[in-house]
Amino acid sequence: MKAINRSTLAALISACALSVLIVGCAVEQSAGPSIDAPLFQIWDGAHLGNPDFFFLPPTVPDPSAYDEFDAEGFDASRSPTVEICAVLGDACDATQPTGFPVLYSMSTGPGSETVRLVEADQHYVVNWHTNEFALDDQTTYRIRVLVAGTELGFADVDAVSSGKELKNVDTGEYIALKDGRTLPIKFRIEYGAVHVVGSEGGTVSALDGDVTLVVPADALTGEIGITVQPAVGYPDDPDIVPGSVHDFGPDGTEFATPVDLTIQYHPDSVLAGSGESDLVLVHLTGEARTEVPGSSVDAATHTVTGPVSSFSVYGVALQSSVPVPVFSTPLIFQSNRDGDHEIFSFDGTNLTQLTSNEVDDGAPDWRGDKIVYQSMETGDYDIWAMDDVGGSPVNLTNRTDADEYGGWLSPDGTKIAFVRWPHGPVPEEFDIWVMNMDGTGQVNLTADSPGHDGAVSWSPDGSRIAFQSKRDGNMEVYVMNSDGSGVTRLTYDEAYSDAGPEWSPDGSQIVFAKYKPGVEGEIWIMEADGSAAQSITTSDGTLDASPSWSPDGSQIAFVRYSSLPSGPSDIWLTTPDGSTPVAIVTDAAYDLAPSWKREAVPIVLVSVEQQVTATDDAETNPRLGADRQGEIVVFTDYTVVDGEYGLGNIHYQRLNADGTLNGSSEPISGGGTDDKFNDVSGNLIVYTAYESTSLLLGRLMLYEIDTGYTTELISAVDTPREVRIEGDAVVWTQGQTGSTRVHYLDLGWSSGNPIELGGSAPAANVEIGERFVVWEEFRNGQRDIFAYDLLMAMPVAVSDDASLDERLPSTSGTWVVWQALGPDGWTIQGRNVATDATFVIENGAVVRRPSIYGNLVAFESDVEGHYEVYLYWIAKGETFRVTTDTHDQFLNNLYGNQVAYTDMRTGSLDIFVSTFELVPEW
Repeated sequence: MKAINRSTLAALISACALSVLIVGCAVEQSAGPSIDAPLFQIWDGAHLGNPDFFFLPPTVPDPSAYDEFDAEGFDASRSPTVEICAVLGDACDATQPTGFPVLYSMSTGPGSETVRLVEADQHYVVNWHTNEFALDDQTTYRIRVLVAGTELGFADVDAVSSGKELKNVDTGEYIALKDGRTLPIKFRIEYGAVHVVGSEGGTVSALDGDVTLVVPADALTGEIGITVQPAVGYPDDPDIVPGSVHDFGPDGTEFATPVDLTIQYHPDSVLAGSGESDLVLVHLTGEARTEVPGSSVDAATHTVTGPVSSFSVYGVALQSSVPVPVFSTPLIFQSNRDGDHEIFSFDGTNLTQLTSNEVDDGAPDWRGDKIVYQSMETGDYDIWAMDDVGGSPVNLTNRTDADEYGGWLSPDGTKIAFVRWPHGPVPEEFDIWVMNMDGTGQVNLTADSPGHDGAVSWSPDGSRIAFQSKRDGNMEVYVMNSDGSGVTRLTYDEAYSDAGPEWSPDGSQIVFAKYKPGVEGEIWIMEADGSAAQSITTSDGTLDASPSWSPDGSQIAFVRYSSLPSGPSDIWLTTPDGSTPVAIVTDAAYDLAPSWKREAVPIVLVSVEQQVTATDDAETNPRLGADRQGEIVVFTDYTVVDGEYGLGNIHYQRLNADGTLNGSSEPISGGGTDDKFNDVSGNLIVYTAYESTSLLLGRLMLYEIDTGYTTELISAVDTPREVRIEGDAVVWTQGQTGSTRVHYLDLGWSSGNPIELGGSAPAANVEIGERFVVWEEFRNGQRDIFAYDLLMAMPVAVSDDASLDERLPSTSGTWVVWQALGPDGWTIQGRNVATDATFVIENGAVVRRPSIYGNLVAFESDVEGHYEVYLYWIAKGETFRVTTDTHDQFLNNLYGNQVAYTDMRTGSLDIFVSTFELVPEW
């Protein structure tokens, strides 16, 4: 068995919609006869091939006695080429022996030999000097004749006696070689064998005018040879008009603009009791027929005309009595009908192309207003996401060391499962991963699996995942919990592969494909525990795969490969009991990976508010964090006497998991300094200590919660403000108005010397995350957002929109958010610096003071007439209201599933914390 490299496998995965992971699939065939190829090892007018093309002696016996042979029909206007290749199976081997393939045209060829027209004898000929080639008596050689790239016929010959003789593989007779070494390859092309059309377009009239093609200019990118032949094996359906079915080639030809196809029928052949007005043009694929939209009948000339975009088998038939399926929601699928694989949607009537590029896109999934899919846009397969109404797609994985396939959205639309295949000199396994909707939080669910895993389906409640796996040697269906635990095998069939599972909408059953790659396949349904499995389609020479259950449970879409071992493939529809299967998306191409649009389960926010302080003092600047013992909120407490604020002191309060208080607050500072700005990370609290309330000369202090030790980090600096900490990194701004700069100190450095990060303009409102330090700078009369990348050790301009005043940045992971004021009002804006994904939050009010943690952004809004705290979920693009009190709540910090803010509902400033959950509304 030949090894297959990564790029080849990736192409197969795309072409077969994860068929390496779902079903086996053969590679597409090149243009040639549309009958299952080949029935004989010679294909011409005497051997069920093109009826207007014949090989001549000495290669074959004299064909002039055949009815198809037209002694007066020789076409001397063609420019054929002859190709001789070594055959493997039913086609030219991809890897040819030295010297092969041999190519002859009417102007070039090996040595002085070319294809010549012998008009007097009504044939073309080229001499093949066999002694000039190292023929192998164990190899069959194929002689192909082509015009404008289209194969008119072929003849296979065997080399025998060490290449000194040739034998006709059809008759077994030896072929007489001229002078013992030269085979004159003679063939005859008759009118109608091929019609050459180029980019300028033209009209083709074939089969004595029974068929007409009008090809508009630029429908083709170059010259091709078009063949039109009566199709074999029709009609099996009484609604199909006998004699009207024709095979158009090269099979799979795509037109940039539709071609008008006209087929003439005999009125006496129309089914008795039916009228000619009921006729339509139909596209035939195996046993299925699909009506060509826009076809029309001319009863006067007994013709039907319709626009077609590709070549295959077409005919005339009565309009279908099978009702057109009613779609409750659109389908999405991939197709190579435009040359490479793209994403399409179909609502039962309208076909819409959703992606258009020069690379393969595939395996789409659609939930709510988001579509995810695999794409080779960056040279490797990555998982991409886009809005279903348009907009710029976003690369969510963007890795060069692995390919990612699929992309399956969780029922609530917040998670994406996908398959990752790492690159490397040693082939690794396919594993199932899960990530957030923005690409963050990637987790391998099947890291311990010894075999390929893939083809994910989430249970309707999102708690379990059905998938396929070869971990036990054969491809079978399994289920596991959504965190990767509790793996259970559901199918046991060593004779077949079981793959592509999908849950029913009520979660009681699972549909899947049972198949032998390239041989046969059917769609099966079983109970969710693996019992009572039964087939709902019949293979009968086809291969059915990739089932997808409609959201209302009434229909199952699937892929049918209509000819084996290779395509093309179409999208079919059936019911869960297998009745009334019907082809709904057909084309002379690969239509693959159907999936229905599903609505995302609504998410609701449930929150519990806890008042942390309740004194006559004023408590402000709350910052949330956690150490090994649990959640913590740090804040500043000011004594208030006769309405005047005294010195500030830093306190911290432990919180239980539900946000309730755990003990009483602990003061950590005091003693004559004015302690204001603070932050917490793990066991460490940092704060500023000013010599007086003037906020000019101050120190930076570090407090260790577990030991109670206080350390002076920086002494007597000019106006330190906004001190923040993340791990061992501390940042702050320093300097008087107009000259403030951002400073950075790593507590792990032995030198303990701070460095300056700020640019040339005054900086303010610094924040720090795992990846970035962010701040605002005042330039040219407005503020812009800047950052320092701690990983790359370089500054980054996050946003410098001249039309906006941008302030108060916050950062988490690779996201940066900030508030912006422009001509159209207030917005909260966000940018993922790694992927360049963006979002804008606006709700018709003043929105301000954003704080980000992971996938969530908290902010203030006065849309209710007073400031309250709201939450924006980046992965969902949805906003939730957190607080509902009628007083103003001033947000300070978001951490985990808690927000901290101040409120004056008791007459003085107090600290509040709301603990929230975002849960599906099952």
